[in-house]
Formats: sequence, structure tokens, C-alpha cells
Amino acid sequence: MAFVWKDKKSRVWYLDYTPTGGKRVRKRIGTSKQAADLALKEIEYQLSFDRAGVSIPDVTLGYFFERYEQTTRPKLRDKSWKRYRAIMDHFWEFLGPSWSKLKLQQLNRERFEQYVAWRRTGHGASNGKNKKCLPAKTKTVNTELDVLASMLNKAVEWNYLTRNPAKSISRLKEDDRKPFRFFSIEEIKLLRMVADLLENKSKRLDIHQAVEEFVMDLDELILEVLVSNERVRNDTPCWFPNGRLIVDYLLMTGARADEVLSLEWSWLDLKRGVVSYRRRDNWVPKGTERDIALKPELIKKLKSLKRQPGQPRVFLDRTGKPIPPRTFERGIQRLIKLCRLPHASLHDYRHTFASHLAMASVPLPTIQKLLGHKDIQTVMIYAHLSQDHVRKSVNVLPF
Repeated sequence: MAFVWKDKKSRVWYLDYTPTGGKRVRKRIGTSKQAADLALKEIEYQLSFDRAGVSIPDVTLGYFFERYEQTTRPKLRDKSWKRYRAIMDHFWEFLGPSWSKLKLQQLNRERFEQYVAWRRTGHGASNGKNKKCLPAKTKTVNTELDVLASMLNKAVEWNYLTRNPAKSISRLKEDDRKPFRFFSIEEIKLLRMVADLLENKSKRLDIHQAVEEFVMDLDELILEVLVSNERVRNDTPCWFPNGRLIVDYLLMTGARADEVLSLEWSWLDLKRGVVSYRRRDNWVPKGTERDIALKPELIKKLKSLKRQPGQPRVFLDRTGKPIPPRTFERGIQRLIKLCRLPHASLHDYRHTFASHLAMASVPLPTIQKLLGHKDIQTVMIYAHLSQDHVRKSVNVLPF
């Protein structure tokens, strides 16, 4: 039998229980009723094992992580597992060099609260690059807690733990999230122009002059947004074949980087003008499965693209092999830098696709389906764009 009670004078909660065949135990918990309730659940769980004549496994973190990796890694993409592993590396570094010898039962609420404070004060794994670790953002810390909680759910399922200590930690208020950015019509024109110049192997100085001439034709407000300080070097930046087509594909489909790089000819139905992102033998979509209609100009460019014999991928590098993800990201980032677009990234192409749809009064559930998001809340960042244009549409009334 086990129960909790509160001392009225000290307002301290106590746990009272009697182990099987043992003497009565009274344990001081503290002033938190929630902590007392959790302690009660834990001891009741342990007592149920005692009554059944079974002991809770005394598992170390090292053993648990090894088993977790064996069962979980095959289900995740390489990129997702690297992200999981990076989070675990932070947590292991926080626990110390002998983390693998720690018992799972030693992970409690206090340790996770200390971990949150540790990450927020600029600590974490540096991946051997001797770089100072910056304070983690609230969104990053919340994501790390979610991953660690998910991992410890397995420990509970396998009866290594009685409860998940990471679940009870309150998530931080995300007040430092970077506002999303999308490209304006003028910026899209600039991106396409510079992509064409790169495809024609123009030198950086020529590209710089073309950008200067482009922004000079714009009004002062747009000029302020577009122009940032850029060091000019007279060399030819690295670029990949059909780079302009890739830029258009990103803008017109809202595809993720992996969806562009993994795109195969069999996924395209150019007669119907549709690309299908569905589960394949060697590829799984990150979000929901979906079909996206292609604009006529994009269909025309894809039809004119020369296919490489024996190569199912659509977009290839100069050697005829699939473009490596890092090379792709660097190439797109170079394009943005040459256009001198501040605070922009590869993911902003996807934001641009969704934002312009929202401004064209396309319903948010439709945008959600086109982006492949599982949760409607993910596309709510575009809601204000849609509302602004709905409000402005009232101005067309003739009375």
C-alpha cells in the first residue's frame, strides 16, 4: 500500500509506503503536490513488480541508447537520424564523460531542467570544430526536449522506466523565432536573371553590374530592401546545369530540397502536367503524399530537358550524377548572395510559393495539401497574408 500526505505546518508532502515483506517507509518529497503524485505513481509501479516477483531492469544509458539505435535508426532518414544524434550528443555532453554508465532511473525532472538552463546559456557539443556554442534558441531547446522525451517513451514501453521525466518539463515560450521571409515579384525576377547569367557562365563582376542596373530601375523603397553590401570578386561561381530550371521548379512547386534532388522522371506525368510525391521503394516523402499541378511554362522546360541514359533522376551535376545535397544548398545560397537579398535562404523558395498562393486568396487547407504538411497549424503563418488580401478585395465594390 502507498499514499501521499501533507504536513499542515510545514506544507511538505510525504510519501508513505510499505514494501513487500518489509517495514513501512516514509519519504519526504517537497512542497509540490505534482511531484508527490509522480512519486506515488512510481512507487506503486515498483510495488506492482515486487508483488509479481519481478524486478525493474537496472539499465544503463549506454545499453539503452545502443538498443534504441538498433530499433529506431532503420525507420528514420539519414538526415533525421543525424539531427537526432546531434541532440543526443548535446545531452551526453551535459551528463558528462561517464554518461553511458549512468542508470536510466537517475534521469529525473531536475536533470532535464538543468539541461534546459545549460543549453540556454551557450553550452553544447561543438562537433570537434572548436567553435563556441551559442545559446540555443527556445525553439531549438523545445525540439530537443521533444526528441529526448520521444526516446525515453521507448524506455517506458520496454519497462526500463516507470515514467518519462522529460514529458513533465514545461516547454519554453518561443519568442525568438525568426520571422519567415518570401521573395517579392521583383526579387523573383532578379533571381531568375542572375540564374540565367550563371548558366551562361558569366563572371561575378558582370553579374554584379547586371544586379546594379536591375536595382537602379526600381524605386528607392525596393532598392533599400534589395541592396546589401557585397564584396565583388571577378571569378566564376560554382553552379549546376539547368540551374534556372531548378529555380523555377522551386518557386512553382514549393518543393523541399530533398524533393528536388530525388525527383525522377517516373514521378512526372508531363501529359497531365502533374508531379507525384508518393512513397517509393527507395524514397519516402517527408510530409504527406501529394500531387502538384505544373504550370505550362514549367512543363515546356521539363519536356525540353535532355534525359541522361540509365539515370532516373531529373536534375544532375556536370558529371551526370545526382547533385549532392551540400553542393545544391551552396549553389542556391550563392545565387541569393549574388542577388544581394538579405536574410534569405533556400527554404524561402518554399515560403514564396505558399505566400503568393495565400495572397491570391487560395484557401489555407489547399496550401497545406500542396506543401504536404500534416498539420494545418503549420500553414497558419500565411493566414495574415490571406486575410490582408481578403480585406483589400472589398475595395473593388463600385459603391
